[in-house]
Amino acid sequence: MTTIFPTESREPDFARYRVQWEAALLAQTVARTVCLEDPDQKELLRAWVNGLFNAASFAAEGESEGSGFLDWRMSGPEQFDLIYHSAHGLTCSLGRVYRQPSGTWGALVIAGVKDDPAAAMAAAEWAIARLSS
Repeated sequence: MTTIFPTESREPDFARYRVQWEAALLAQTVARTVCLEDPDQKELLRAWVNGLFNAASFAAEGESEGSGFLDWRMSGPEQFDLIYHSAHGLTCSLGRVYRQPSGTWGALVIAGVKDDPAAAMAAAEWAIARLSS
């Protein structure tokens, strides 16, 4: 006996597993590119394996294989953006460094992309709490 689930009932799970697949590809790129301590490297690889497994088990993975790359680009006279280029074509800014009036350099990290200002503010507060702990 075969059970066929209607498409409507799969959509929320499909979207969640698709996001996990994209996060897994980003985790793989960061693990491969950034010099990290072993515990941090293991956490990234754990996210990579979990995301790939969940996406594959739900057929939510994309058609591209491999990982993307990180690229520092000059975005102003004294400003650089860290750009993530995924293997499937997504390009987004993950961070920025810039010269401050005092001559020091500030670093910003993108905490996530949300649908409204309140959710974006909550993501920023969460990221600051994580970085501070």
